[in-house]
Amino acid sequence: MKKLKFVVAIPTFNRIECLKKTIESIINQNLPDSVDLEIAISNTCSDDGTYEYLNNLKTKIKIHIYNEKKIIPPNKLSQYVNFQNLSKVIPEDADWAWWLGDDDKLVGKNAIQKVVKCIQDNNESDLEFVHACHANKVSNNEVIKDSLFNLCQEFGYHEILGWMSSIIMKGKHLKYMLLKSSENKNYLNDDTDKISSAYSHSAYILKHHCEKGALFLDFPLVDNLNIRPGEDCEKRWEKENVGDRYFGIVTDLVEIQDFLPKKKLSKNFFRYHSYFIWDHLAFILIRKLNMHIKDCKTKGVEVEFDFQAQLNAQWEKIFLINDLLDDNEGMKLLALTFQSGINYTNLYLNTGISEEVKTNYIDVLYSVIRGIPIFNHEIIAYKPLVK
Repeated sequence: MKKLKFVVAIPTFNRIECLKKTIESIINQNLPDSVDLEIAISNTCSDDGTYEYLNNLKTKIKIHIYNEKKIIPPNKLSQYVNFQNLSKVIPEDADWAWWLGDDDKLVGKNAIQKVVKCIQDNNESDLEFVHACHANKVSNNEVIKDSLFNLCQEFGYHEILGWMSSIIMKGKHLKYMLLKSSENKNYLNDDTDKISSAYSHSAYILKHHCEKGALFLDFPLVDNLNIRPGEDCEKRWEKENVGDRYFGIVTDLVEIQDFLPKKKLSKNFFRYHSYFIWDHLAFILIRKLNMHIKDCKTKGVEVEFDFQAQLNAQWEKIFLINDLLDDNEGMKLLALTFQSGINYTNLYLNTGISEEVKTNYIDVLYSVIRGIPIFNHEIIAYKPLVK
């Protein structure tokens, strides 16, 4: 019998100590005789010793490495350069590939074995995608099989397709997704291209595989090495304009709407961790507003009209989700968030940055958005959708 070639694909950038632990979690896996395990790693422009480490890396598992010191052009995301380079080193004959972050790890020594067994037990011709559950989001320890679109409708677009380390795909599809979803590398708008989405990979996968078979493996398979993002990570997010790039999620969904089996989406589709995605986008705008006002006060300058116009445009972009929703309750919650956010923002700015308005309106809205979760942290029990 032909062995199944299973590849773990890792993009890495300046996380050498985490990367060592990630690799250790892979090479310590217990594997059945029917599986050939290989690792693919892309390192583009790390300057923390990763280049030298990978040049001298030797393991009992075959490793394919892209390892170069490069200068990334201005306004280009190093991670998207890395994703494209990773696509080059994933073997062409890989049956399945697990896309694993360099600061994440496989849970236990049987993670790959469990995944492979589930694939083999459900190996129908249209099976193309597997979601490996985060260790602290497990609820029922079961295998759920449906189309990829239906899983997103039930559990959430970002829950299924957002976190890279939960994504397992047929090898050829992961290779092509990494190549195509990272074509636009801009983290700011420029003359050649618009800002890139923070989740371009999610949109690509849903657009091209929405009606294909998928598995949701609701048991602990992968976990973070770092419980919370460190200061370096937060600085990287700020530099790479992650906040504004989150609004690309709305653009993505509007653009792929006609490719989906249903043009309208459930409110569960818009789950983002324990909130709705519009709550998270509203949080980003309130945080952006507060930081900008603080910066203006420190510099002794007035808030420019362009800033207010930009915020209003982003609030209005959030409301575009309304046209995608097929749920009156969700539409009402979205409308309340949008209307409160844009009205309070303009009230605050038009009244000369009133501390009273900030305390009674802006801060209260912020606490409601962040303080009242909608969903459980864990993935709730599966209830098949009416088709």
